[in-house]
Amino acid sequence: MKFGDTSDDVLIENLLASVSQHQRQKNGEQVSHRMRARVQNGYWVASKVIGYKYVQTKGEGKVLVREEPVASIIAEALEGFASGRFATQTEVLRYLERQPAFPKQLPNGGIRLQKVTDLLKHPIYAGYVQSKAYNVSLRKGRHKGLISFETHEKIQRRLKQTALAPARKDISKDFPLRGFVTCADCDKPLRSCWSKSMTGKRYAYYLCHTKGCDSYGKSIRRDNVEGEFAGLLRQMRPNARLFSIIKAMLFDGWDRRATQANEMAKTLRRDILKIEKQIDGFLDRLVSTTNTNAIRAYENKIDQLERDKLLATEKLQSSLAPKATAQEMLELSMHFLANPCKLWESGSLNLQKLVLRLAFAEPLPYHRNEGYRTPKTTLPFSVLGGDLADECKMVPGGGIEPPTRGFSIRCSTPELPGHGMGLKTNPWGMSVCG
Repeated sequence: MKFGDTSDDVLIENLLASVSQHQRQKNGEQVSHRMRARVQNGYWVASKVIGYKYVQTKGEGKVLVREEPVASIIAEALEGFASGRFATQTEVLRYLERQPAFPKQLPNGGIRLQKVTDLLKHPIYAGYVQSKAYNVSLRKGRHKGLISFETHEKIQRRLKQTALAPARKDISKDFPLRGFVTCADCDKPLRSCWSKSMTGKRYAYYLCHTKGCDSYGKSIRRDNVEGEFAGLLRQMRPNARLFSIIKAMLFDGWDRRATQANEMAKTLRRDILKIEKQIDGFLDRLVSTTNTNAIRAYENKIDQLERDKLLATEKLQSSLAPKATAQEMLELSMHFLANPCKLWESGSLNLQKLVLRLAFAEPLPYHRNEGYRTPKTTLPFSVLGGDLADECKMVPGGGIEPPTRGFSIRCSTPELPGHGMGLKTNPWGMSVCG
């Protein structure tokens, strides 16, 4: 159509432009409504996220499915952060950077820390969808999550905790104990370095670098520090007899836990009904109020209750059928507790750092002349005992004041000296445990 300069031509031109604009706006509204409805039904409609890809399915359209091996890498990173294997987001970042299959953002092969934060916060990896753009609250998605919703909630709680100092980059396979072993004189972490002799041969050392410390600048051979540490781990092997008893107790507890599954399911169903009643109550209040602050508070409370309901629903589904047998779930843990040194000697830096976190409750003090001070082990090793446990001896013949004539206390068994627990009966028929 040719447009002219007359008033009629200008009117027709304006009318056609208005109609075209209305068509575009109407089409945008229809697309927005359809996408919102699709999100409400549990489908992800935005651009695909790392670890997933879109696959055309019959009757459902495009649906997210796992994209391997990236999906498994992300799942391990998320599970590791939730369990504490990765103490900080920086450790997650370095783990992802070491994975060749994970897509990199920076020219040097690095990843932005914001990408890690987005991975940790995104509910899509737990199998849930939400959209602020379409005003759709959190709900179960039609795709399969990489982690459970309970794990996702653990991650959110950890993100809200006080930030920890990021792991040092200079902790490598050459010095796996750097940052964990401290100087016994000043209680500061020992540093490490390589030294080259006149012949060109290199030697590895740990040393204290705190000015004013008695051990300042004193080098300690790496073989001494790490060799004595391996000796500590070997001494942490628990009493065989006590270990077998506790192992039997764990498996017995697993069986008892299985019998309680029905009761747990009933409790969870009651909790879900209770949460639904609370949500209905807040919705009634929300409709009847006009106070802006009250409306915002009610909306936040409803959102939290919805998350609690989703979490309880997922727990109910997982409690009905165990994911694995007791043998599969506990056997690896039993192997580690039985011999932690074996995992340390694997040579993997990640596994060695895991041993440090699982076996010791706090850093180990080391003196350059006397070696390691008494370490503080974690609860499992403290309960199981080992050669590191305090040695028990017979009560001296003179007894303990006030006099305890007739009592005899014995702490060790004949088969395994220095371990276990023994009982003896005194003349009055009372048993005393050391």
